[in-house]
Amino acid sequence: MVDFLFRLSAKEKMLKLNLCGVISQDQYNQLKINEILSTCRDLFFHLILDRKELEVEGYGRIFLERVENSIDAFSKRLDTLIADAGSDENKKQLLEQLK
Repeated sequence: MVDFLFRLSAKEKMLKLNLCGVISQDQYNQLKINEILSTCRDLFFHLILDRKELEVEGYGRIFLERVENSIDAFSKRLDTLIADAGSDENKKQLLEQLK
């Protein structure tokens, strides 16, 4: 999945990847969403991996997602960029965008 996301990389875009279907218990054990999000975090302005339609054989749908809209995603990303901004000028510009 990480290779797929690297090919789609676009730092100015928000990406929501819908994972759906049925996976085996072994595949579930190998699915490390937090690691994927951490590794691919800076490839996009914001990245969401939606697992609501993903089922695990023998268990059904077990993934709970919090609901996010594009405004919340935008605000969260800007908060992260503001915290990481090196100069006061960069922070000022990002704060203006947040307003």
